[in-house]
Amino acid sequence: MNLLSIISIIIYTSFFIGAWRILTAERKTVLNVSACATLLSLGFWSFCNSFFFSAPNVEQAFMWHRISSIGWCSFVALTAYYFISLTKEKNKKVAWWKNVLFFTPTVILIIKNLFGKTTSLAQSIIPSESGFGYTYQNSITSFWLWAYLIYVAFYFGIIFYLLTKWAKSVKHRMKKDMAIGFIILDLTTVLFGVITDVILPLTNPVLPALASIGTALFGIGYFGIIYKHDVFNINLVISSEDILKTSNNPIFVADENGEILKCNKSASELLGYNKTELIGELFSDIMLNPIDFRSMQSPGELLNIDSKMRCKDGTIRDVLVSSSSATDKHNNFLCSIVTCQDVTKQKNIQQELFFEQEKYKELANDYQRLANFDALTSLPNRRYFFEALNEFEELYNREKKDFAVLFMDLDNFKHINDIYGHKAGDDLLIEAANKLKIATINDDFLARLGGDEFIIITPYVSPSSIERKLCRINEEFAKKVPLNGQLYQINLSIGSGVFSQIGDITKLMQIADEAMYGHKQQKKQL
Repeated sequence: MNLLSIISIIIYTSFFIGAWRILTAERKTVLNVSACATLLSLGFWSFCNSFFFSAPNVEQAFMWHRISSIGWCSFVALTAYYFISLTKEKNKKVAWWKNVLFFTPTVILIIKNLFGKTTSLAQSIIPSESGFGYTYQNSITSFWLWAYLIYVAFYFGIIFYLLTKWAKSVKHRMKKDMAIGFIILDLTTVLFGVITDVILPLTNPVLPALASIGTALFGIGYFGIIYKHDVFNINLVISSEDILKTSNNPIFVADENGEILKCNKSASELLGYNKTELIGELFSDIMLNPIDFRSMQSPGELLNIDSKMRCKDGTIRDVLVSSSSATDKHNNFLCSIVTCQDVTKQKNIQQELFFEQEKYKELANDYQRLANFDALTSLPNRRYFFEALNEFEELYNREKKDFAVLFMDLDNFKHINDIYGHKAGDDLLIEAANKLKIATINDDFLARLGGDEFIIITPYVSPSSIERKLCRINEEFAKKVPLNGQLYQINLSIGSGVFSQIGDITKLMQIADEAMYGHKQQKKQL
């Protein structure tokens, strides 16, 4: 065992430990599995080279070189597959035949290297001039050498294209740094391997085949970038299925532009879409009042925002929307996680209750109007009047604000009813009420006591204030009104009383009633 064998043992042990950590410490997603497979291929390559460098003869060295082709051929395709998984925007399941087609060149090369007379890298194996191990002999005219170089160029060309495109398109500084880091790492690894295992064996066999040793640099950089940027945890946040599956509430995962990256079954059932129909759509297309996802890129959350969502069939669902931003360990924005609670039934029930409450309010108002107001003239009735009279009395007792009552009765009302009928009598009462409304002011309280009796409670300042009130009433009643096809003048008798002069509301009403009756008798005598 020489120095290169010892280094190879250290390298493959590190790769195997790394692959084991990825599978045990992280979720088994496509990204993690492809990363693990890449490390296993590199580890297997170094494992075989630990025997290759210390082989006792050329025949055994060539045998271990053949076996190691499983690692150095599969490493290329597996690395490309890992970066496709890392950079792809849509998490759609790849058809099985596409995966088979993707790995077919790898299988062909491995079969050729295992069972052919030569391998893609070596037509024969010789000790290196440095004495540290074996190296390859090859020819620039070898078809399989060029096949392997084209194979490496094609798959790593895919890698460089995807990473370059990703670095330009992503807006997160973390992802840009990660893409650039992988580009530099892959370019360095490929150049090192081509120089040591292709170019030098064609020119001068002074050094052994060191490409597997160079993978140590790839492994160190690979692990450094993965764990610096928390790649697997980022993927865990964005693509975790457990939270999506176990939640009964609709959940959407969206990027900074509001494009839906993932959703759960509850979300598709709520909106009537298949999950595949929602992936890639803008969240604003299903929201009547969409969330500003750009404002959610800073740490924070929105809780229970009333909103509405448009279903596939055009119906509208009422929802409570909560949204928060997911970040990596460096506090870089990853995605917005939006949860929705369907409250359509609750809203409908609330709406029905609201309508019922409005009906009850309207009914209560009707009862109040029936209890306190006259149905014919819409004036306060007898019951409401006496409540108001008591309030005027209390106000006088507290603040000494005096008031008077004007008791009124229509003249010859029974005669109108007897000649023209009750309909004409009702019309006369309505006209009388309207005239009294015009003659009163805001501080007056006008009511109908019943029959053809009306009463006004009015603030009392001096006898002249009562005279002015009476004058205003008489002016209005001097105007004739249409009745049964002809103009008719309504006459009324009025009696008044001042509370401060009497001191008792019962006596006040009695004195005003007597004064009204006296006024009516005077007019009859004239």
